[in-house]
Amino acid sequence: MQGRYWQLAKLMISVGLWLGATNAHAQSYVRFTEADRVGIKDVEGNTVVPATYENLGWSHDTALTIWGERVGYKLNGFWGLLDTKNQERISTPRYYTMEPLSDQTFLASERKSYLRGQVFGTLNAAGETIIPFRHFSLQAFGDYFIARKWVENQLRYGLLHAKDGTVLPFEYQQIVPLDDTLLSITNLKGKTALYHMEGRWITTFLFDQLSPFKGEYAKVYADGKMGLINRSGEIVLSPEYRSISFLNEDSVSCQRYDAWWVLTKNRDTVHRFEADRLGPIAKGSYQLTVGPADILWNDSTGIFHLPGYEATLGQFDEGLAMMEVDGLLGALNLYGQTIVPIQYDTLYRESDYFFAARRFGDSLAWDVWNSVGFQVNQEPYEEVLPLREGFFPVRQFGRWGFMDLSGQIALACIYDTIPQPFRFHHAVVKFHGLNGIIDTTGSWVRTPEEATLSIISPSLFRRRKGALTEIRRLTDQSLFFRSTGRLEPRPDGFLLEEEGKVGLKNWAGEWIVLPQYDSLSLPIANKFYAYQAGDEYGILTLDGERAMKGSEGFQSLYPVTDGFFPVKVSGRFGFVDDQARLRIANRYDSVAAYSEDRAAIQLRGRWGAIDQYERLVIQPLYEEPFFIEQGRAVVKQGDQYGIIDENGKTVLPFDYTSITLLPSGRFLAQREDRFGLLDTDGYELLAPRFSYLEVIEDEVVIVQKREKFGLLSYEGRDLIPTLFEVISYDATNKVFLARERGKQENHRLMPVARP
Repeated sequence: MQGRYWQLAKLMISVGLWLGATNAHAQSYVRFTEADRVGIKDVEGNTVVPATYENLGWSHDTALTIWGERVGYKLNGFWGLLDTKNQERISTPRYYTMEPLSDQTFLASERKSYLRGQVFGTLNAAGETIIPFRHFSLQAFGDYFIARKWVENQLRYGLLHAKDGTVLPFEYQQIVPLDDTLLSITNLKGKTALYHMEGRWITTFLFDQLSPFKGEYAKVYADGKMGLINRSGEIVLSPEYRSISFLNEDSVSCQRYDAWWVLTKNRDTVHRFEADRLGPIAKGSYQLTVGPADILWNDSTGIFHLPGYEATLGQFDEGLAMMEVDGLLGALNLYGQTIVPIQYDTLYRESDYFFAARRFGDSLAWDVWNSVGFQVNQEPYEEVLPLREGFFPVRQFGRWGFMDLSGQIALACIYDTIPQPFRFHHAVVKFHGLNGIIDTTGSWVRTPEEATLSIISPSLFRRRKGALTEIRRLTDQSLFFRSTGRLEPRPDGFLLEEEGKVGLKNWAGEWIVLPQYDSLSLPIANKFYAYQAGDEYGILTLDGERAMKGSEGFQSLYPVTDGFFPVKVSGRFGFVDDQARLRIANRYDSVAAYSEDRAAIQLRGRWGAIDQYERLVIQPLYEEPFFIEQGRAVVKQGDQYGIIDENGKTVLPFDYTSITLLPSGRFLAQREDRFGLLDTDGYELLAPRFSYLEVIEDEVVIVQKREKFGLLSYEGRDLIPTLFEVISYDATNKVFLARERGKQENHRLMPVARP
């Protein structure tokens, strides 16, 4: 919507320029160039302005026009105003831009070093300042200007007369032209009113947004819903609709929003909302999307409307969410309280802190806010990194230092970069191109040198230079050990590589596993390591001994379950125990992991199951591997599924397209395109007759039948009738969210209220 307003505003400015052009010289002029300088000649070739300038005309207009014998000139990269009649420079070249509004008014901008941006003002034909240069934007509107400037660290809008000064003070969030006499004005609370250029308010601040008038009517928006007002400000149609379409001059067709019911499983109504979408965000809190508006509902505070129209709300995390309003970012909590002001161009969160930045030209100014809405820093920084051990790395004037939790600079900004923020009370910093280690007081623990450094434990750091990697002690920098290959710290020690093979040293620097393997796992079940050597796999005890002496290793080794590893030896599959003893002979085409003392095995293309003593307890009759869970297994025979028990007895006949075990232990059963529910023993609770079925706690299911959703008990009793477009379960609040399609209505236009 705002884009359409801007197009209208640009059109109005263009019309103003075109009308003003009637006061410009009708005679045509052309630029000419001599010695890389620009001048002006008339159509007869007479020199009007000698070629002494970098450019002549206007900063944003390639066409050459002269307004009341005035033209813009450019020297030394800046613009000024020139009298073409006597070639007098009416103003010095100090403006960043220069544009004509009429033959008596010119819009220009200056760059202020302390503001890092352009500020706009106007000049008269004598080059005198009419509107001072302290506005971040000036938009011409007939004899008026919609202006914007900083007030109390916020950009605010006001209305200025071209000659008589301030008409409306700078205390508004936005001012947008609707036509040549009407303005939409938004206050600091995000509410909008209609204003006439004669100086009178047509409405109070009732709405979230006003659209341009279409004939006698304009659409208005409140809480994301649409209504109509006339030019007198009368509410013709209350704002309660999703869309409004004109059927003719005095009648409209209106579409209501969908109704969202918040229901218990006993059909009791907790809430009813009209919205596009509804979703839970916390206990007792919901987020509604109503058209372009996001709205919060909290059981304790009721509805909270996000500031501004077309606000975008992010996902809530621990009761906080980021949001965007008119291109600016901020954050709020579940109760609608502002945690980070909506004034930033960049915003991200890590843990309990928000990192927010405003853009000034090519630079960013960063602030830090905590999760209760307190600004930590006392001045903005060029860059801020997340908190580590009580310190924020910050950059100021191109140098890095550390800020503490009170917002004070704890360690001065003197470092080139901070390769590793504080860890174990030490940080790696780069100082004059060299890396060193400091403690929390800023004292050097390791003086800067040409090497890569990193803290790896409370007592050790790693030093890399060329191919050499060293582990040294922080206390006295003495050598712990070194390696010319890969050296990586991990929870159980250091993985070292020598001549392309890896081994393991413990934290005392003693060899646990000599470097003779291609890879070595982390400890498994706190008992052993798995290794790979070429095409073979094997197991080592935690002291580095081979758990299966004399073995040539395994071709494949899979994760352990119930104390057994599936392995591949000589092209066949079996199982070894946690001491690498072959417990189940490698005689099978394939195997699956053990579950409830059963493992699926494949013989001659069919799957059965054995126990831990390799007794065949389920005959190999089935098409796919399976797992025993709660004494039951879903198996496939031919192209149909059924259920068997842990001994292979058929519990449910092979009469289903698919069967899925649910977390509750029950089964979702599908027959062709219909779904049903089976109990934990595999017996039917609900026959497959629903196009959708979702099991919810408390023995209820959401079902879809004939394109409508409802809620059933396990016995098939209707709890919520199948009348809704969709039903979802809100596990946080233990309720159901049911959507009912919004109704279509036709209305004749008659005023119902006057604001």
